[in-house]
Amino acid sequence: MDHSEEPTLARPAAEVSEALTQMLTSTPAAVVVLQRGRISYANAAADEMLELPGSLVGRDVLDLVHPSEVPGLRRRLALHDRCRLKLPPTSFETDLVRADGRVIRIESLAHTIDSDGARVIGLICCDVTARAAQEEQWLRAATHDPLTGLPNRVLLIDRLETSMARLGRQCAQVLVMLLDLDGFKSVNDTHGHAVGDQLLQQVARRLRGALRAGDTVARLAGDEFVICAELGVASPTPAVLQGRVQAALGAPFQLDGITVTLTAGVGAITLDEPRDVHGVIDEVDRKMYRQKQSADRRARGQVPPGFRPRRLLMPPGVGDPEGRRTSHGS
Repeated sequence: MDHSEEPTLARPAAEVSEALTQMLTSTPAAVVVLQRGRISYANAAADEMLELPGSLVGRDVLDLVHPSEVPGLRRRLALHDRCRLKLPPTSFETDLVRADGRVIRIESLAHTIDSDGARVIGLICCDVTARAAQEEQWLRAATHDPLTGLPNRVLLIDRLETSMARLGRQCAQVLVMLLDLDGFKSVNDTHGHAVGDQLLQQVARRLRGALRAGDTVARLAGDEFVICAELGVASPTPAVLQGRVQAALGAPFQLDGITVTLTAGVGAITLDEPRDVHGVIDEVDRKMYRQKQSADRRARGQVPPGFRPRRLLMPPGVGDPEGRRTSHGS
C-alpha cells in the first residue's frame, strides 16, 4: 500500500504551541494556572467568569472565593504544593464572588504541573451555578414538606439518627415529642381544605417560633408533628420546652375570618442513651395515643381530671342504723 501521498502529521513545536495557545484563548472553559496560590495565567473565559476589572493574573485566588470556602481551598492548595508526588487530577466545587457581589458555583478539575522546576496547579473551571441550584431544589423537595416547609419523615429520621450519635458526647439528653392535632378533620370538613392547609402552616410557624434554632420540627404525616431537641447542661429542661409548645398552640388561630381553638395530643420521651429512632417514634406515638384516650374519657365524664367526690351529709337515720350523720365519698 502506497502512503507516499498521505500528509505528514508532524509539525514544528512552534506551530503546536501556537495552536494550543489559540485553543486556551478561545475555549469557553475557564483555564487558570496557580503558583503558590497566585494566578500566573488566566484565559479570557476566566476573566469573563468573574467580570473583575483588569486581568486575574497576579491575584491571590483566596481573595476571589467566598469567605466560607477559604479554609477548605487553602488546605487543598497546600496539599498540591507540598506533596512530593504528582497528585492525580481531582475535581471539586467552590463558590466564587463576582464583581457585582453575586456568588457563583464553580466546578474545577485540578492537576499539578512541574514547569521549569516549579510546581504549579492547573485548573479547568466551569460555572455550575444553575445545576447546583437545581440539585438544591431536588434535595429540598425530597426532604421537606411542600405545604409547611418543615422537614419531612426522611429528614426527621436523619436528624434523629444524628442526635442519637451525639447523645452522651455533644449533648446530655434528647427530647422527642409527637403532636397530633385534635379536631383537625372537623376543620377540613366544616371550612374546607384550604382553611385546613392554612391551619397546618400556622401551626408549623408557631412551633418553629417556640423552639430554638437548632431544634427540629418536622411534619410526620397529616396533622402529626415531631419535635427533636438536643439538651445540654445550659439548655432548657424538657418540661420548659413542652410548656413552650403548649403555649404556642394555646392561642386561637385566625384563618380567613374564622377563629379556631386548637388542642393536641402529645407523646414525649427524654432519652439519656442512644436508641433505634424508629422505635423511639413508635413509643412517642403510643404515648400520644394513650394521652388522647385519657383525654377523651375525661371529656365524656368517665375520669374527670383531678376528680374528688363531694362529701355529702346525710340526715339522721338515713344510711346509718344508729342515726349518725354519715359522710359519703370521703
